[in-house]
Amino acid sequence: GIELNWDRPRSEWPDPSIVIRLGNGRLDTPGLDALMDGAAPWTGAPPETDVSHIHLHVGNLDEAERFYTGVIGLTRIMDFPGQAVFTSAGGYHHHVAFNVWNGRNIPPKPEDGAGLRSYTIVLVSDAERHTILDRAATAGFAATETPAGPLLRDPAGNGVILTVA
Repeated sequence: GIELNWDRPRSEWPDPSIVIRLGNGRLDTPGLDALMDGAAPWTGAPPETDVSHIHLHVGNLDEAERFYTGVIGLTRIMDFPGQAVFTSAGGYHHHVAFNVWNGRNIPPKPEDGAGLRSYTIVLVSDAERHTILDRAATAGFAATETPAGPLLRDPAGNGVILTVA
């Protein structure tokens, strides 16, 4: 599923020593429907749309955490013990979260199976990308070249494309 949200400016974030308060507000579907009256059909998100964070299913939290912190270089921010881990770069509340809510130790989905094929992490420099690729090779994760950039697969089979801004 897709979660729609907005974020506060960093200056308005709550005290970091306080556990992140998560919640879902009621979606005004009649209001959204009214906005769509006479609107052109959906053709996709505008090119300038940013996805601030992603939630992934994994079969093993420890393996996923080793990949996202040890290879990609994200920092563990918080967890729901035994259920989910939240990681980020640059002090954000989370960029990549992963959970076992669909089952523990289940095999990766087939590459041609339904679901997310890959997502892209935009890095600040080519040097950063090379550092990640070096760590990946050392950890036994082979990169595949794609037109969009090198693709790594996490232990659950989720594709991660590395590009440079």
